[in-house]
Amino acid sequence: MNQYAVFEEFNGVTSLPVDTHRPSAVMTAETMMSAIRSFADKNKLKLISFDELEGGSMRAFYQRKKLFHRSEELVYYVCSSGQDD
Repeated sequence: MNQYAVFEEFNGVTSLPVDTHRPSAVMTAETMMSAIRSFADKNKLKLISFDELEGGSMRAFYQRKKLFHRSEELVYYVCSSGQDD
């Protein structure tokens, strides 16, 4: 299993700087795509799309539905954390 670091880039209101020393979450999964899906399930988010970036990392676009409010779009940067089991 591999570990993937997930960094919040956009929280629905403002763009955030990516601090590579403080990930929002570290997901353990076979592939980066399964880590992206697991993160969505864990946080009750809907995966809208994703982009493959240079260097093997990805950017994932999620949506959070809110009752009686407009849905929020969230953007996360996902990369290998370099800590394999």
